[in-house]
Amino acid sequence: SAYFMKHPPKQFTDAEAFNLTEEFITGERDD
Repeated sequence: SAYFMKHPPKQFTDAEAFNLTEEFITGERDD
């Protein structure tokens, strides 16, 4: 998980990364 965060296969914009993080924190994503 830590490796994935440091070396993402796709470069997200700040907005996209923020949304993905929010969804992950709220449990909307489980990957």
